Amino acid sequence: MIYYVNSITHNAPGVDVSGVKKEDAGRLLADTLRTIMHELKVPNGLSALGYSSDIVPTMVEGAMPQVQALYSIIFFLF
Repeated sequence: MIYYVNSITHNAPGVDVSGVKKEDAGRLLADTLRTIMHELKVPNGLSALGYSSDIVPTMVEGAMPQVQALYSIIFFLF
């Protein structure tokens, strides 16, 4: 997993992965993606998309059947 994180950030402009500890790789990847999203003006967070945090329980409730369907497909395939 760490190799994958490092391989993604290794080629990103301005990202220095030399000396990055394994436990910091996730944070580096998150920060790099956040920077790229900011530069591309991608909305960040629910409020940027016009939602409030009150909608989260409803979103979770709606997502759970999708997760169960995915598990069923994975179980069927393997």
